[in-house]
Amino acid sequence: MADNKKAVSYGRIFWEFFKIGLFTFGGGMAMLPVIERVAVEEKHWIDQAELLDCFSLSQAIPGVIAVSSSSYVGRRLRGLPGAAVAAVGVITPSLLVISVLAMFLQSIGDEPHVAGAFRAIKASVCGLIVTSCIRLGKEALKDAFSWIVGIAAFAAVIVFDVSAVLVVLAGALAGILILLAKKKAGERREDR
Repeated sequence: MADNKKAVSYGRIFWEFFKIGLFTFGGGMAMLPVIERVAVEEKHWIDQAELLDCFSLSQAIPGVIAVSSSSYVGRRLRGLPGAAVAAVGVITPSLLVISVLAMFLQSIGDEPHVAGAFRAIKASVCGLIVTSCIRLGKEALKDAFSWIVGIAAFAAVIVFDVSAVLVVLAGALAGILILLAKKKAGERREDR
């Protein structure tokens, strides 16, 4: 972990997040396992637990999760300028690629090869998202309460089509209530 914010240059932050943006297809959720690999496993910029907090926070606020997560890591390394550099780094490749593709997509969009490529890309992205879920689940689902909240959140979104914002808020409220209940139970034991 980078204890000294100056230890990681703005150029390094930009370049690492630029590569993440350039080589990750499928949007923000597909970038999460790549951000994890770079920030936690390769560069040791943050640890797994902090990255899980980062992803949770990034999911709970408006905007693209990959940009928010990149900004979080950049801020952790070099403050607000680091956050801006990381965000610009991760956004720039998409901006460049979509600008070029927009010029050509209308003329090649109906090509069977292009449609086949997009179908395979979608399947690959699903695999990346499942990978990220498994890794995050190993870190987050460590007790019965966490499993119950996780399963309830999954059911709320998949079965009942509840907004992700409401699910995150309900999860936060459940966490606060369980903490208060544990604190109150501890106080009762001390009074005995």
